[in-house]
Amino acid sequence: MTETDAHVGRAYYAGKTLFLTGATGLVGKVFIEAVLRELPAIKRLYVLIRPRTDAAGRQVSVERRLYDEVFASSAFDELRKRHGEEFGRSR
Repeated sequence: MTETDAHVGRAYYAGKTLFLTGATGLVGKVFIEAVLRELPAIKRLYVLIRPRTDAAGRQVSVERRLYDEVFASSAFDELRKRHGEEFGRSR
């Protein structure tokens, strides 16, 4: 990909809203990281994450899964370096 191609892609997604399913999977995590890193002008990124049940039978919330399974991934190390260790931490 050339610099011009990257610029055209960034321009296309500027102000757009994206919806992603499969956010907790490997490809989903890599995709989210790439969008956050490479497309700063994107308007919104929605991710579909379902609650799940843990081994003890307790329901794990969508928010907990987002922080524990997605943002805690090493795929986000570069964004944590860029934005500080608070990036992707639960509020």
